[in-house]
Amino acid sequence: MKRVRLIVYLVSFIVLISGVFLRTCFADEHYKYPPPGRLIKVYGHMMHLYCTGSGSPVVILEAGLSSYSLDWSRVQPEIAKTTEVCSYDRAGYGWSEPGPKPRTAQEIVKELQELLTVAGVKSPYILAGQSLGGIYVQLFALEHPTETAGVVLIDSVNRDMDKIIPKKKLDRFENDLKFYIYLGKLGAPFGIPRLLHMPSSIIIPKLPKKLQPVAYSLAYKTKSYQVIYDELNALHESEVEFDRQFPDIKYQDIKHRGIPVVVLSGALPRDYPPFLVSTGLFDQWKQLQVDLARSIPGAKQIIARKSGHFIQLDQPGLVIDTIDTMVKQVRH
Repeated sequence: MKRVRLIVYLVSFIVLISGVFLRTCFADEHYKYPPPGRLIKVYGHMMHLYCTGSGSPVVILEAGLSSYSLDWSRVQPEIAKTTEVCSYDRAGYGWSEPGPKPRTAQEIVKELQELLTVAGVKSPYILAGQSLGGIYVQLFALEHPTETAGVVLIDSVNRDMDKIIPKKKLDRFENDLKFYIYLGKLGAPFGIPRLLHMPSSIIIPKLPKKLQPVAYSLAYKTKSYQVIYDELNALHESEVEFDRQFPDIKYQDIKHRGIPVVVLSGALPRDYPPFLVSTGLFDQWKQLQVDLARSIPGAKQIIARKSGHFIQLDQPGLVIDTIDTMVKQVRH
């Protein structure tokens, strides 16, 4: 028993010392990697906005859960050749400071609207949202139809997910993910996730090599784990508020204003939440993509045959072409 205790103490000491060492080594990384865009005060906290190109409509890129403005690095430079395009970090992500809780979809949309207003980025906007970001841009379009010129949903979450996937499985997945993120949050101040190579983002290897050190630096920050945990915690409240605000969602304003909507859907079971593949529910996810396109009048679905969940990194050319086509459609 004494030997076991000695081993436990020794391992704990090594991990603690390693964590303190890593924390010391990387404490000034935010100075090493300055933000590429502007830091703008929104409701008391600073948010990072990166705009390039010029012209109207302005393309707004909304990343998914655990994702940053860097996730659009293969897309934004090309769109900037056609029109102005802005990526940003939601509060708590990337170079943005944490924002008020709860981190509901309604709070996130309110902050995005204020960010664009303060920054002087004028509508109309083409909103492109990936995964959970697809929910945020749908809500933005519903709340601000006169400012919305088009919507591109990139393997977006469908709000009716719980109607097809059993609640117990969804709850189990959400709880497992929150537990993993919670461990990352506890260990991040001591550099433990870096030591164990557990970044808060899973797709960093897909980014251009020159950006990967930057992305890892951001993904190991305590606030990165915290905001993912907070967004997951707010999902139910977001859904309740969404249903209260739009009880009979028909997207009538989008239909009447002729706002084009494209649903880009991944075809390969890659980079999805593990339960979608391991429990054989990937077919249900694909059906949810079909249902999402059908629920929005006039929406067009495009299948990304060579992509998993992150189409903007697997097939960036498809995302670029889809957005460029929409820009030209809006201009005419």
